[in-house]
Amino acid sequence: YGILLTGDSMLDFSYDLVKHKIKEYKRGEIIKNEGTICEEVGLILYGSVSISNVTLNNEEFLIDNLNIGDFFGENLIFLDNNLYPGNIIASQSSQIIFFSKENFIKFLSLDNKFQFYYLNYISRKFMSIQKRIKILSQPRIKDKFLYYIQNEMLSTNKDYVIIKSITSLAAYLNVPRPSLSRTISDLIDEEIIIKHKKIYILNKN
Repeated sequence: YGILLTGDSMLDFSYDLVKHKIKEYKRGEIIKNEGTICEEVGLILYGSVSISNVTLNNEEFLIDNLNIGDFFGENLIFLDNNLYPGNIIASQSSQIIFFSKENFIKFLSLDNKFQFYYLNYISRKFMSIQKRIKILSQPRIKDKFLYYIQNEMLSTNKDYVIIKSITSLAAYLNVPRPSLSRTISDLIDEEIIIKHKKIYILNKN
C-alpha cells in the first residue's frame, strides 16, 4: 500500500488489520475537491493540509489547518449529505492513509488504542470548533485578534504567541490581510501588544 514515513509513536497503530491505502502529495496538490462525495477517511501521517473554500466575493475562507495525526472526512463519512465543504490541499509534502467507511469502523473495533485516539481526537476537535466560533463571533478585527492571542496563550500555558504567517492567520480569522496588519500595527503603537520578530506578547502592564 505504500511506505509509512511517520516515526511518531502516537500514530503507531496496527494498520495492517484492515485494508487501506497510502498516498503521497506534493505541496499545493489538491487531495479532495469541494463538492465531491466523501467516500473515505484520511489520517495525516506526515506533512500538513488546509481546508478552504471561496466565498461569493471570490475571497478564500480557511475552514481548517490539519497536521500530523489529524483526520479529515471522519465527520462526513457517516452523513447522507456527505460532500466536502471545501478544497483539501497539501500545505507541504504530505503522506495520508485512507480507509473506506467499512474498514474505518472495523479498525475502530479491532484496535483499542486507535479507538481511544479517535474518540479523544473528536473531543478535542469539538472544543477547537467551539473556540473558532467564539473568535469569529467577535465584532471587530481587534477583538478577534486579541481573543485569539489570549486563547493561544491559555492553551499553550505560555506568555507569548508565535505567529508564523499573518496571511494564514487572516484566513483563520476570516478577515482581510491588510486590515489585520493595520490592526496589529495599531495595537503595537498603543502598546497593547509587544512584538519581536514572529513573537507576540500581550502587554499586561
